[in-house]
Amino acid sequence: MKSAILIVLALVSGHSAAMELRRGTFDYEGRTLSFFCAGSGEPTLVLEAPSGISNEEAFANVIEDLSAGHTVCAYERAFYGESEPLADGQIQSLDYVDELAA
Repeated sequence: MKSAILIVLALVSGHSAAMELRRGTFDYEGRTLSFFCAGSGEPTLVLEAPSGISNEEAFANVIEDLSAGHTVCAYERAFYGESEPLADGQIQSLDYVDELAA
């Protein structure tokens, strides 16, 4: 069984041009959420950006280093990246917890 570590890092600005990300989507409660992964190896690092910014933007400067020996993944919460917004337009902190668990 693969292990996972949840990493919450401070906001980092900028982008790494060389990093190629594997992208995909998954359905959660009738809407589509997007995710990306990079690297390979264990443990898997799951990134969670501060509220108000996409994971890809938040971790652009560190994902290449983190993925050198690990699988690094993050999903884009509702309203970010290619993820759909909530139907009623309101998001609550428990929505983030439920999405991350999915």
